[in-house]
Amino acid sequence: MIYINRRIQTVTLAQMNLLFRLRTLWRDMTTWISAYLVGRFILGNYYQAVFSRVYDIPAEFGNLMKFIFGDDVGNQYAQLLSNQIIVLRDYIEALVNNDVDAANKEYASLFQIADETARFLNINNPFWDQNQWRSLIYEFLNLNIEEIRAFLTGDYEQSINIFNTLLNYSDVLGDYFMTGLYNYITYQGAPPQPDTPVPPTPANQGKSRG
Repeated sequence: MIYINRRIQTVTLAQMNLLFRLRTLWRDMTTWISAYLVGRFILGNYYQAVFSRVYDIPAEFGNLMKFIFGDDVGNQYAQLLSNQIIVLRDYIEALVNNDVDAANKEYASLFQIADETARFLNINNPFWDQNQWRSLIYEFLNLNIEEIRAFLTGDYEQSINIFNTLLNYSDVLGDYFMTGLYNYITYQGAPPQPDTPVPPTPANQGKSRG
């Protein structure tokens, strides 16, 4: 929600453009992950080139976040997103290879990274709720997993339906992301406190792209 009981600081055109781009990056991520799945399951080696495009998105997220939170936060957020994308790729490969143990491991890692990301976002911007972010990221991952399984079974009509749901859901993610940033930029006075931090769990820090 947008906080209204406060003095409003003027948002510049550059800031609004930045917020809008950060919002639309969620749709870009959805689109390119789906394109990667098409390449992986239908078009052969094309998927390797598409993965490079998917992998570019965390860097763009991080670079834009630096304008608001500084280099350290931008770099850390980019790393979290990069880890998530790499684990998602490894999860797909484990399913393709029918490696149940590896698939279960990567599946657990996906949601562990989601927990870390939700905590990280709340700590750096108290206008983002940790539980809300966890719920949003979990649903995003679950929809992606449904889409992956549709491709695995050759149910391409279902994959299209899920992709359409993901596109709409990316707007939900983008709206929540942008609203939190808007409140952070414009709030004057003592902001709300972040949620009580949860002790970090070991996760895929700096997971290799290769």
